Parts: sequence; structure tokens; C-alpha cells
Amino acid sequence: MGQEEPKIGSVPVFKNLETNANIRTLAMDGNFLWIGLSNGIIRLDTETEAYDIFSARSTHGAFLSNGIFKIKVDNEGNKWFATYGGGLAKLSGHEWTVYTPYGMGPTSYGAGWTFFRGAEGLGDLWAYDIFFEPETMWVATWKGASLFNGKTFKTYTQDDGLPDKWVYAIGKEKDGSFWFGTEGGVTHYIGGKWVNYTHKDGLGAEINDNFSPHSDSSPSTSHHAVPGKKIMTSNPNYVLTVAIDGSNSKWFGTWGGGIAKFDGKTWTNFTKAEGIGGNFVNA
Repeated sequence: MGQEEPKIGSVPVFKNLETNANIRTLAMDGNFLWIGLSNGIIRLDTETEAYDIFSARSTHGAFLSNGIFKIKVDNEGNKWFATYGGGLAKLSGHEWTVYTPYGMGPTSYGAGWTFFRGAEGLGDLWAYDIFFEPETMWVATWKGASLFNGKTFKTYTQDDGLPDKWVYAIGKEKDGSFWFGTEGGVTHYIGGKWVNYTHKDGLGAEINDNFSPHSDSSPSTSHHAVPGKKIMTSNPNYVLTVAIDGSNSKWFGTWGGGIAKFDGKTWTNFTKAEGIGGNFVNA
């Protein structure tokens, strides 16, 4: 940052930024690096190394939670923030808008808000991933996958075919169909239908360990006190991240089951035994 790019074959130059908080997500917007933390947002100018810090307090409640799980920049340069317990926040220029299950508004909670009717709001206050389409946007939430048409949301849940309502990750195939990573496996949304895959089908490796992840690694201790939602040991059906490569193979990061690859017919799983750094894969 702020230095001449190293030449090919030379040793890469790294600079470290101490944030005093867990870094959950990164996004580039021109020269600016947006950093999502467990306690707010940093916007870093990579040329001058000047930075700004955003929090719920500093923006006067323009966004409702300092826990940031995903930052995405759309084609118009708007910044979107999926937050932990504060819904979805959007920064357009200097104007903030926040979206929740109940309504949307540009100011502190309870002032200047437009309230949604029925199920028109974001699926949940806990949002984890964002995927832009030309006219719509998908948001992964803890109560399903929410599709935003620019005005209202439609949320798909287990009643529609999802294997689990806790959704963490979204990926898109070349044919326009989508994959969603949930706490109950992955689902392929194609032709208006949901096709589900779990560990029984080949998702994730069978790992017999007693590893107890640090509480900061767990999305929510209280959430996973729910019966059947405990994640203190490995769970290959718990999918945290999705990526689709150039050959259309699907890659899934699991909670303790390593990396799962699906080429449309065959599942292949990679764990520490195959050489990856760890079996709990977040990205």
C-alpha cells in the first residue's frame, strides 16, 4: 500500500493493519479497501493509507449492528453490508439505508422508517452473504434466502424446499441457477425447484474429532444452543461458503468436514489429510 508494485519474481511486500478486532470480510472499491470487523467498518485508502472508521454510533444509527459479516460493492458503487443482528445496510455516497424484516429507513431506529407489510421484509436481522443480479439481489439470512426486487423481499424457507433455514452462502452457476450453503447441507435452486444434498450424498468428509472451536469462530453461541444446532464438533452438513470455478465445479467450505467439491456427478472431499490447513473452512 502506497509503494511501487514488486516486480515479477521478487518477494511480495506485505503490510499489516492492526484492527484490534476479528476481520470478517474485505471488499475493494477503486483505491479503497473496505474491512468488515466484529465491531464496525474500516475504509482504508490504499494509496495514502488514510482511513475512516464507521460504527452504529458514529453513523447515528444509520446501521444497527457493528458485527459485519459481508461487504459487497454493486455496479453503481453502492456498498452493502450484511450484519450480525442489524439487517442489511447500504451506503450510497454519504447516505445510509438499512433494511430489516420490519421495514427500511435512513435514520436511527424508529424515525423516518417505511414499514413492510406481512413477509415483504428481509428474512432476518442476521445476514451473511449477498449476491447481485441485474435487477434483483439475494441475501442469505438465518431465516432463509431473501430475494430483493429493489422494493420488497421474498424469503424462501424450508417450506419452499431449503434443507435448513439458516443460510450462509450463495453461488451462481453459468446456467443462471444458484447454490445455497446452509446448516443442513447445500441446495441447488434450478428451474424454480430446490434440489438438496447432504453428507449422505457425499458432502463433506467424515471427521471424528473432539475439536472445540474458539467461541469467536462460532457464529453464535446462543443460536447453537438450539437443539440440533450444536456445532462444538465437526458437522459436514454445515456449509459456510460457496465458490463455483471456471469449469463449473462447485466448492463448499464446511464446519469440520473440510472442503467439498462437486462436479455435478461426483463428490470429492479434501481435509487436513489431503493437505489443507484445517477442516473448518470459512472462505
